[in-house]
Amino acid sequence: MNEKILIVDDEKDVCEALKENLNREGYEVEVCYTGVAALLLLNEKKYDLVLIDIRLEGRISGIDLIKTAVDLTPKPAVVVESATPKKQLEEILKKEGLLERVDKILEKPSDLRLDHFNRFIEQVLSKGRG
Repeated sequence: MNEKILIVDDEKDVCEALKENLNREGYEVEVCYTGVAALLLLNEKKYDLVLIDIRLEGRISGIDLIKTAVDLTPKPAVVVESATPKKQLEEILKKEGLLERVDKILEKPSDLRLDHFNRFIEQVLSKGRG
């Protein structure tokens, strides 16, 4: 497998749980907790999938990071997650011109349940392989 995944979320426990789970599935996973740290990694390395919490605090927001990720070459799969209801997230992304450029939207905490989460990640990555 060896797909590389970057998880960006300011909730460290969420990052660590998802990382541990994805590592068990055979993925190479890195985590970071700020948009600034994520931006540095995105400029240094190539990822197959980037999971971004839309509600990042700090100088670089989740929206800023999504805008950067969807313009990378080659473009990684971009998955957005948040505790914000999915309909609201879709409206935010649409307003920013990003809805069609994002591969999947996940709602915390329900979509991050490990059984669901693994299936979502596999579906998104398999689309990129196909």
